Amino acid sequence: MSYVPVGGAGGGAWTAIETVTISNQATVEMDLSGSHKMYQLHIDNLVPATDDVFLFLRFSIDGGSTFLSGASDYSWGLAGNGAGAGSLVDGDTADTEITLSRDFDPGTLGNGSTESYNGWINIHNANQTVNAVCVSSNVGMLDKDAELAGFTNQGGLIANINEVDAIQLLASSGNLTSGRVTLYGLGLS
Repeated sequence: MSYVPVGGAGGGAWTAIETVTISNQATVEMDLSGSHKMYQLHIDNLVPATDDVFLFLRFSIDGGSTFLSGASDYSWGLAGNGAGAGSLVDGDTADTEITLSRDFDPGTLGNGSTESYNGWINIHNANQTVNAVCVSSNVGMLDKDAELAGFTNQGGLIANINEVDAIQLLASSGNLTSGRVTLYGLGLS
């Protein structure tokens, strides 16, 4: 068996673009204006200021001046498992954002000493105008009751097909207290 390093064999390579260390702020906003084939957010130990909230993702098509939040701009679905809760599913076909955590137990974000949100979020088709911008993620967290939950998320911008050039992470209520978000881009080959 042989291994090809990332970026080898004529393919693209992941490049770190930006890291935001969260410090009691309402949103985390990042620029997607590059020409990457795909973007990926790594989220480490994100903790909200308010207990029992959801994590949302929104897109901008005007350089981050505004973020799309119309009543049917996004569609999303979530599936996973929680400790003692069995299989978990949730979703919405017409929403104001993509929900990256469950909106019922287990899975809402907590602000206790051991509670945090961790995972990665992939953003597909951000730099083109032919296909819908789609999101896929893989998350593990200790929720507001310090229960372990793990899930995958799929979603997308459905209001229009536009080149998106910025993202916004925010809690459903209150600020984001701490954590780190790193944005990577996959180069075009």
